[in-house]
Amino acid sequence: MGRIVKGYWSCSYCGTCDIDGLTDICPNCGKQKSRDVKYYMKGAVTEVTDEELEKAGITKEECDGNHKDWICDYCGQLNNYSAESCVACGGLRSEATREYGEAQIHKEESPLQPDYPGEENVSISDRQDLALQDGIKDGQPSSENHILRLLKKYKLPAVMMLFVFLFIFLFAPVTKTVTVTDFSWERQITLEQERTVKEDDWSVPDGGRVYDEKWEFKEYETVLDHYETVNETKTRQVLDHYETSYSYIDNGNGTFSEVANQTPVYRTATYTESHQEPVYRQEPIYATKYYYEIERWFDEAVYSSAGQDKKPYWDESYVLKENERDTKRSETYIVYYDDGSKESADYEEWINTEYGDGFVFKQNRLGMTYSKSAE
Repeated sequence: MGRIVKGYWSCSYCGTCDIDGLTDICPNCGKQKSRDVKYYMKGAVTEVTDEELEKAGITKEECDGNHKDWICDYCGQLNNYSAESCVACGGLRSEATREYGEAQIHKEESPLQPDYPGEENVSISDRQDLALQDGIKDGQPSSENHILRLLKKYKLPAVMMLFVFLFIFLFAPVTKTVTVTDFSWERQITLEQERTVKEDDWSVPDGGRVYDEKWEFKEYETVLDHYETVNETKTRQVLDHYETSYSYIDNGNGTFSEVANQTPVYRTATYTESHQEPVYRQEPIYATKYYYEIERWFDEAVYSSAGQDKKPYWDESYVLKENERDTKRSETYIVYYDDGSKESADYEEWINTEYGDGFVFKQNRLGMTYSKSAE
């Protein structure tokens, strides 16, 4: 056991500070320590002598935090641990349920032991009053404490629920009824021309006609050349010594127990570590490169047609040459609605839709369509 050192307290009646913790009565106003007293330490640490403990009626072994001053259940007076009865009303220490710091006194309970001292002689209403003092009613926490615990318990799920509700709001289907008001279309023909071009590669594609071959550098290959020994300076933390520091535990009877803590102190040490490191070289690779001629198709001209009606056509006002083709075609069809919206459609759907047709859309609030049906 470490040293037992002196604590102090302040009188809540007259404000006198730094009163010896083993003194139960304020030397200035003569009042007994109040139940909300809080022991503290000040300045240099002073060890409590055996004589001072003996005078206070406690032993050194009782300064272990398990023998605290007790609070009288009848009048609420804080009493010295050594006192068998309350200095204010004479209530017995054996009947006390609270101690210094308002902590619950833990006692070994038998099946016949009442929840409160003398409970067998307490009326139901008085027993409820006693229970409410402990924040309990009918064996359950008070509603205020219960709500606080629920808020703490469900704080994170509440945030998650907010995201769930937001997701549902944005993606839940909303029904919208619209009427067709207009149409538009656009068609495009891209003429392509076949030309003979010269290319080169490490292989010849189908249709290519080789006119030259050359032995050329293709790429570098990374190959192992040798190993080198590399010395590397590193650092590590090693134990240097221990430093002693002290902390103090409030024993709840006007004293504090000193606890010695050994804290390791480290220093940075350097050391050299050797390892074999591979060294690579770039080996040039050569191969046959082929030079060839081949026919490729290139965009030559674009013929477009568009309209705000239902009479689409292809602009074929061109004459194909021998080396041209018009197989590259694209088309777009748009339907407009009375709410200002529009949508693309394939040709069959577009051509079979008429002015004034009504449709029911199921969409989310982001504009994504789930279903579409005729009204």
